[in-house]
Amino acid sequence: MTGQYRARTWQTLRVFDRPVSPACICVEESGIYREPKGLKELVKQSWDMQLAAKKADLATKEPGSIFEIRPYGDGSLNALYLGDKPKMWPGGAVTLVTWYGALGCAPLILEVGETCFPMIDGLKDPAIRALYDAQGISIPRPPLAVVTTAQTADNKLIMTVRGSRTNMYPDRVYGQGGNPMGLFDVEEHQGSETQDEIMVPREKCLLDEMGFLGLIEDNEGLPNKPDLVGYLPVDMESGRIAELVRKRHAEGRSPNDAVDVEVVDRTDGGLIDYLVKQPPEHFCPPSQAMLVLYGNHTFGPDWTMSLKKKADWLHEVPDNDRK
Repeated sequence: MTGQYRARTWQTLRVFDRPVSPACICVEESGIYREPKGLKELVKQSWDMQLAAKKADLATKEPGSIFEIRPYGDGSLNALYLGDKPKMWPGGAVTLVTWYGALGCAPLILEVGETCFPMIDGLKDPAIRALYDAQGISIPRPPLAVVTTAQTADNKLIMTVRGSRTNMYPDRVYGQGGNPMGLFDVEEHQGSETQDEIMVPREKCLLDEMGFLGLIEDNEGLPNKPDLVGYLPVDMESGRIAELVRKRHAEGRSPNDAVDVEVVDRTDGGLIDYLVKQPPEHFCPPSQAMLVLYGNHTFGPDWTMSLKKKADWLHEVPDNDRK
């Protein structure tokens, strides 16, 4: 399979010495996060352009449906509606300012600043980037995401398949997770995302056994975007999870960022085969990184070297660390 892949589109920011439990992760508001004056006005302009583009796209895919852009929440930003249902709206988010810890038994400290969903694409806007430069303020990273793969009772891993109309990485494989809104609790966030996306009830999520493997950087769609990646054991078998998700999808009720699942063999050889045989566009960068770090932590560095020999996109063994 050597030569099948383009260069990988992610890199490691920090590979943890050992899986970090949610009890050892502290999310704190950073005192050094700053926004330039005039940012809100430019974000609104950029967001309205994003909404207009999405409206035009949906109008071609759903002829006969009437989409409207109108105020959302407190009215400071707009949303795209189909009737009374928002289809694209300006939720909150956080940006990762800095991190430290996760060495030995030390806790992982994530210092974050509050931002909003419109800034995900807004940071590509030259006018917004110029505003930061003009006021001598460092441009923030795109919003932080937290993503896990579910480790099932029958020794499989569950990956989600994104819908064809998602704004980021349509039709590609991801995990359970997304962008937290404001200061967040890792257990609460992943328990909610896992229940919503793959229909595993909270009582079946072994949240105290969840482990995070590292921080990676997505360099494909949103350069410098950080993702905290890990795994979540669940007390359900993979076949039952797949059955529930696919039944929901058939009834038209599946969230568009998790329309299906892929079941991955959790053995050392099975995981290597899955990673090597898939084309590069099959994965969202964080999901590919998550599986590589999962294998590295679970089976050791020899596993990672075996993967490297078969997949030339893994041109370096994951190591620490870049800020």
